[in-house]
Amino acid sequence: MADYLHAHDVLIARRDQVEAELATSVPCAHTVARLRCLRGIDTLTAVGLCAEIGEWERFDPSRPALLLPRDRALRAHQRRAAPARVDHQGRLTYARRLLVEASWHYRRGPAVGEALERRQRGQAPEIINISWKRNAG
Repeated sequence: MADYLHAHDVLIARRDQVEAELATSVPCAHTVARLRCLRGIDTLTAVGLCAEIGEWERFDPSRPALLLPRDRALRAHQRRAAPARVDHQGRLTYARRLLVEASWHYRRGPAVGEALERRQRGQAPEIINISWKRNAG
């Protein structure tokens, strides 16, 4: 049993090391650090979103619905000729999936826990203020 516990501890340490290297070595490390200030988005989710979305500037910030995941019930009633608005920006299936998974963290009231506080450490105050506005709903 001690061997299994040690192997588990080694794997956890390796995972943490790879996540730390990944967060700082990707070309979009600045964006990853900013995304991690939001609840439900840690290193792997942020890197996945950056990889899928690519150029964040191609989305109009005044129309945030372009990134929102669409409900299946709404898609069932759409005409086949009219594509979803997200499709105009390219295939974002994986990005939508990541956003849905991250949104599960918003089902409870807003609070800055230990992990979120650690991820926000060192970020600009305006970024933390923006993330808190999003966290508060």
